[in-house]
Amino acid sequence: MASRPPLPKSLAVFGLKDPPAATDIRSAEFDALMRRAGEAHSDAVVIMKDGQIVAEEYFGRDRGPIELMSCTKSIVSLGIGKLIDEGRIEAVDQPVHAFYPEWKQGAKKDITVRHLLNHTSGLQNLPDTRIEIYPAPDSIKLSLAAELTDPPGTRFSYNNKAVNLLSGIIELASGKRMDQYLKDAIFEPLGIFVYRWHLDAAGHPYAMAGCQLQAADFARIGQLVLGKGAWIDERVISADWIEEMLKPGQDINWRCGLLWWRHYAYERAVIDGAKLEEFRLAGVAAEYVEKVASLKDRVFESEKQVVDALDTALGPERVTVREREFASKGVRQLFKWTVGEIDAFHADGYLGQYMVIVPSHALVAVRQVRSRESYDFETDQFPDFLDRVLALVETDPPVA
Repeated sequence: MASRPPLPKSLAVFGLKDPPAATDIRSAEFDALMRRAGEAHSDAVVIMKDGQIVAEEYFGRDRGPIELMSCTKSIVSLGIGKLIDEGRIEAVDQPVHAFYPEWKQGAKKDITVRHLLNHTSGLQNLPDTRIEIYPAPDSIKLSLAAELTDPPGTRFSYNNKAVNLLSGIIELASGKRMDQYLKDAIFEPLGIFVYRWHLDAAGHPYAMAGCQLQAADFARIGQLVLGKGAWIDERVISADWIEEMLKPGQDINWRCGLLWWRHYAYERAVIDGAKLEEFRLAGVAAEYVEKVASLKDRVFESEKQVVDALDTALGPERVTVREREFASKGVRQLFKWTVGEIDAFHADGYLGQYMVIVPSHALVAVRQVRSRESYDFETDQFPDFLDRVLALVETDPPVA
């Protein structure tokens, strides 16, 4: 087995009660984050600052690989970028039919690799993976056989089935099974030698989930992205791809890049008079214009606040109502949004797997948790991990 390359700087390991030294990480906020991580029954938290590990805690648990869940998607995006760098995929906007000629007909001929990466392929989508994907003997054939429910590029829909097709594209482009290609092209240059990957019954690695890494190795992936594709003194992926991957992947959901998430310093949403007039001109029924008019000029500062407000205005069927009464008339955005600067990029996974990258402070933070019978969504998902990571280097942290 090859030896592991060193981290850019010396390794320092701290326990729960030892705040990271010689950094600008705020010790009180660090203590609060680690205390909350323990309460959430985390299996691992790793924090890197300026290229070195400044905190590594396993809470008395096994340090072995943990399923990344949907964070796997973010690693797959790196693989697509590497293949573009190598010229084996022509470009991110190359049609999928270049790899699967059976799609060179009908509306599917317009689906591109980008559409798979930005969740706008238009492929039929059942979000619960237990219904179709995991029971399917071949996840790639399932993706290829999916019907189109929307014209490609017109609707954002987080789509595991579509993402799984990237596994087949990587294999066809590289000549290697996806997990083997990623091992050779990305993992080993970073010194990552311990990994596992879930396969379907046909032997295809899933692209939507399935990669298992140790927390410190997952942090190395974050450091690669922070370094714009460079690891120590080696260029692993082009800076051009990292930039493309982290930009808004489409103009429908600006929080989503190409299988990475973008976090803004602030977000504000409002329905003003101009928006109401837009609804009327689009032909939205007066009944529903009046319902959302109850929110006029109120300012909402998070997606959750927006969802709660729409639940009140449109009722429990708000998703169906938005599609039937607004989206069908061409109205995709009910609110006028203003946002601050990007302050973090992140990968998120089921149960509470997270990687957060804060470029302005050269900070990478990873949290992992295993699936177990005692897992409790109410206590263990740790949804405020990102906010608490930002609080390590910002002036207004959340209350501990």
